[in-house]
Amino acid sequence: MAKKSLTKHGKKDFDSYLSDKSVLELVDTMTYLDSIKPYAELSKNGDIGEFFEKKHKDIPIHNAKEFNSFYESLTDRIGQLADTDKIAKTYLQHATYQKELNELPSLMNKLENISFDKLTPKFKAVMEYVYGAVINNGFEMDENGLFIKRDDYVSIGFYGINKDGDEEVITRFYLKKEKYRKNEDLKINVNCLIDNYIGEEYSDAGSAIKEIKDFMVKIGKDEFSGLMKQIKTILSLPQIMNKFLKKRISSLENCLEEIK
Repeated sequence: MAKKSLTKHGKKDFDSYLSDKSVLELVDTMTYLDSIKPYAELSKNGDIGEFFEKKHKDIPIHNAKEFNSFYESLTDRIGQLADTDKIAKTYLQHATYQKELNELPSLMNKLENISFDKLTPKFKAVMEYVYGAVINNGFEMDENGLFIKRDDYVSIGFYGINKDGDEEVITRFYLKKEKYRKNEDLKINVNCLIDNYIGEEYSDAGSAIKEIKDFMVKIGKDEFSGLMKQIKTILSLPQIMNKFLKKRISSLENCLEEIK
């Protein structure tokens, strides 16, 4: 039986096997394979061969690779028949719908469990860099849809079109530290994301990243794309700030040269 599990069949063998099967036989086989596919994908190579040897000797599957290849050939065959056969077409429509329905819970679970933890250290480091540059060195900028400035806190914001169609700040982060505490961790407030008010609560970098992730799970395609772009910009702020200063220094030097 172990030898049987190593038997090799190729696409031509499967196409030949499927060519004389009726639409109902093809649909029945596909329905069955769909029902065991999640388990077959988790099984060891030889176990699949032994299973089909015991349960379905008529189906030429002896290992994991053959299972996938046979399934692909079967899908192609039903797809070819769907253009002319009503049963095959109806099955394909139903199978596609059912497959998407079955995948939904696992996809939602995967979406919820995507980890942003690796972003936290870099996000924290960038926020510390920006805070230090503004508080200690007086850095401020306001250009290309992005601003960084100092009030009672450090503010980082992105301009965009709000829900009313007007241009204003649609994403804003506030940074602060408690006064007179040398080792105080930076506090971050995710105040607004893509024109959606988040709140006034300050927290650490990890909690701020979680707020961003939770928001990204819920929003639409366009908002998601815009926020992703902003997050990438935030993680590149040290480079952006350095380029801004170099450009400002160059302009001042040119101005001095003209005056001389």
